[in-house]
Amino acid sequence: MKFSKMHGIGNDFIIVDDMDEIIDFDNQFFLKVIHEICDRHTGIGADGVIFMCKSETADIKMRIFNSDGSEARMCGNGVRCLAGLYLDRINKDCVDQNYEVKIDTLSGVMNVCLSSVGITRIGEVNMGTAVFTKESIPILIDLPYKQKVSFDEEVFTINCVSMGNPHTVLFEKDHSFLNIDNDMEFERIGRKIECDNIFPDRTNVELVRITDDCNVVVRVWERGAGETLGCGTGACAVAAILNKRYDWRSIAVKMPGGDLAVTILKSGKILLKGEIKMVFQGDCETLDLIKK
Repeated sequence: MKFSKMHGIGNDFIIVDDMDEIIDFDNQFFLKVIHEICDRHTGIGADGVIFMCKSETADIKMRIFNSDGSEARMCGNGVRCLAGLYLDRINKDCVDQNYEVKIDTLSGVMNVCLSSVGITRIGEVNMGTAVFTKESIPILIDLPYKQKVSFDEEVFTINCVSMGNPHTVLFEKDHSFLNIDNDMEFERIGRKIECDNIFPDRTNVELVRITDDCNVVVRVWERGAGETLGCGTGACAVAAILNKRYDWRSIAVKMPGGDLAVTILKSGKILLKGEIKMVFQGDCETLDLIKK
């Protein structure tokens, strides 16, 4: 079965065209196949797998599965990459003009605007509004903003928000013991908070260093995938918290894989913008195991 490998600031995906509805999502081997092809040593290697599907309400529908096989509701970098591949599928070029692609996700329909600067393709998506209610995140405590919470007797000041999926944001400046450059410590904290019982659906974790007004460095621990080089919803979650704290509206987010620009409109809508790239395309026999 044919596939495409794409990434947005290093957040990489295996994308499969299922517009002809050939994938059996209930196949007994489905989770095993996702695990195998995402493995960076013995498979293609990716943070997750995206299926381009038919939609009755948009141009296409996105189904996305993390490398551990769990299905995600939304992914900012993934939806931007998928929009780019869809334009390739319908033979549209965004060199001379912008194109908008509507993509149905489990978090609603996302509008992605694609453009080009030289040979670089840019994807901007309207991510909707951030939601701070405990039910939407979900989280089992009240006031999940600037809240001190103990995780295994270690106290963190957490800021929680939903961007269609749950995020827990930690600021380096709020914790004397946190250092964003400490790899082992970040992994330990990410694993611990992701799976804590106060998060019924687990959570993504962002650690943030503020370098200047409207400029931040962010590391992301994604639920179901571990640390990734970038995360679009994570960048938006961080921006939403910063807007709540400092009223910042245009925020430059630097992640290990590259830079994202986040703009918060007066309406509360959040725009996410950054590069997307095709890495390679090929055929994968393992994917044939989940054909109908």
